[in-house]
Amino acid sequence: MGFLAGVAALALVSFAAAQSSGAGDLGASGEVSESGKAYLTVLLDPSEALLYIDGDLQPAGSADNILVLSPGEHRIEARFGGYASVWRVLTLRAGRQNEALKLKLRPTGGVLTIYALDQAATLEIDAKPVGQGQWEGVLPIGVHTVRITDGDKSRQLAVMITPAGEHQVIQEQHGELRTNSPPPGSSSVSRPYRPPLTNPPRQGFYVHGYGVLLTPVTSAVDHERSDRVHGGPGGSLRIGYRFLEWVGAELLVQYSALSVTGALLTGPDADYDLGSARVGAAFRLMVPSRTVVRFIATLGGGPVFDILSWAPSTSGTAYQDIDGWNGFGQLELGVQFEWVGLLADFAVQTAMQSTGGLAVAEVGQSAFGGRPMITIGPMLGLGYGFW
Repeated sequence: MGFLAGVAALALVSFAAAQSSGAGDLGASGEVSESGKAYLTVLLDPSEALLYIDGDLQPAGSADNILVLSPGEHRIEARFGGYASVWRVLTLRAGRQNEALKLKLRPTGGVLTIYALDQAATLEIDAKPVGQGQWEGVLPIGVHTVRITDGDKSRQLAVMITPAGEHQVIQEQHGELRTNSPPPGSSSVSRPYRPPLTNPPRQGFYVHGYGVLLTPVTSAVDHERSDRVHGGPGGSLRIGYRFLEWVGAELLVQYSALSVTGALLTGPDADYDLGSARVGAAFRLMVPSRTVVRFIATLGGGPVFDILSWAPSTSGTAYQDIDGWNGFGQLELGVQFEWVGLLADFAVQTAMQSTGGLAVAEVGQSAFGGRPMITIGPMLGLGYGFW
């Protein structure tokens, strides 16, 4: 009896220990605890893409199945030939409450395989050698030229690479090339994916200072110019706003001082100076460009106040000093260089202004006989763009 009692007691202790051990592995629902692992499902599009976790390639078929990972941060990446790789960094929680991750890859090219009859034949794509006999790789979307050269015989074929397409170029027994890709220019070909512009259109204020060397094309009435002095300098200050990539509006103030020497048709020497102060507005056209140089054109105008002064030796009612208001318009054509916001302009300025405001009351006409005054000359501008 004592022996049987001892055996019964030992069995009871073993059962209690087993119950105690099992209680540590059961949750409230009776399932095994998952506190030590994180579970995640990854869905790939296309499903054939390769799955990488923390840089390590996962076995085929891992996607769409439940992955068992350690809790914490992980980098999940999908790669596939002809597609742009995509990745996400996730912080996984322990257990099965992590949401499924969907990774969709966008096509950037297509796969092309080339088969030549002779394994020693030279293979070229877009005039660049890629190997001999057979080649496979990913090409950008668009039309590419495939050439197979065997000895002194060379054949080529235009191949349209479509997004995520699988294309072949095969050299047949008679030497001709054929392909399963659609003909170039086919409307049925999907258009390549183009990501949004990473550089937004540039807008903002800009300032400029200009210097110009002007030559008058017309002169005062009854006056014949000499070759001694014929023109003068000018300067301008401008502030503008570039409200589109290719156009801006600006306000300007300008001054020019012209000196013209010569003689009256009646004989005496007659030199005069013409000072002109201008205010106005202009539109500037800028050919859109991401390079350091662009073409520019500026068209504007406004009022101008002129002061005409004759040399002291000049006499006569029609040749007295006069001043008055006129209007002007000007056109500038040239190029602009830009470097980290700094602007340098090289252009030619052509200006035309009325002369009715320089009328001599006793004569009843302007000192220029009613003709407009035209000037032309090279100009240099320096400024800064706040865009």
